[in-house]
Amino acid sequence: MENTLITGTSGFIGWHLFHELEKRQFIPVGTYCNHDGDHRFHKLDLTKLDSINALLDSLAPNAIIHLAAASKPAFCETNKEIAYKINVKGSEALATWANAHQIPFVFASTDQIYDGENAPYGEHSVVLPINEYGRQKFEAETVIKTVCPSATLLRFALIYGKSTPYAESFLQWLERDLISNKTLQLFSDEYRTPLDVETLCNAIIESLNYPAETFQLAGNDKLSRSEIGFLVAGALGILNPNIEVIKQSEVPLQSPRPKDLAMCNEKAKRYRLMQPLSFSEMIEKILLD
Repeated sequence: MENTLITGTSGFIGWHLFHELEKRQFIPVGTYCNHDGDHRFHKLDLTKLDSINALLDSLAPNAIIHLAAASKPAFCETNKEIAYKINVKGSEALATWANAHQIPFVFASTDQIYDGENAPYGEHSVVLPINEYGRQKFEAETVIKTVCPSATLLRFALIYGKSTPYAESFLQWLERDLISNKTLQLFSDEYRTPLDVETLCNAIIESLNYPAETFQLAGNDKLSRSEIGFLVAGALGILNPNIEVIKQSEVPLQSPRPKDLAMCNEKAKRYRLMQPLSFSEMIEKILLD
């Protein structure tokens, strides 16, 4: 598909997705906020609504995949107004333009829309966010479905993979700290279903074929933060990692953190969006490549 617009291409997922689209003979166009890095990336400030329509009119995309967000929960807690402009109002403007021009619109949401008390979560589970980031992303989902009924909604789990020129995943800082023998405090009572970015990008692209659907893009393995740390250490050949296993209640948190955000991925697999490998298989592939 020519002229597929990806917002947030200087981010971790956006960078990977842009290059995966190129491999598939798409002609992607990207936007950035802080790092350009490529002449095909265009400056886009989602807090300036007039500039959104102006850029879209000039680029005339045939599809929009909206990844850009204020995605750090702590930032959203302390900067609610600016985060709201980015996460809700900016997303609404993009979706409204897509609907007016009758083009596919894919929106990246998050597992943070759940409260962490009733896992595993499916696409029809009760949504009850406990932090500002989750509240804004779910409000964005609701608004988008109103202004662009054909939009595809994707709820991402914890994503990891190879670093990009401007962004990393949790895998990189875990690797650095484990190799340097720095003490790592990792929660034993916070669970996620991590998914590798390669599988994620393939699923995002396939989701363009399913308008008006909601999918949860998550890995197969429910893992605690400490289990993730020990598995990464094992893949690195570190037999006695300097990992201190703790509980959430033992440290102050910058923002509320749901304890168990395990998501079901059966629908995404049934629609053939993805067939994830296990976490252990993927980290060995990434770290040993």
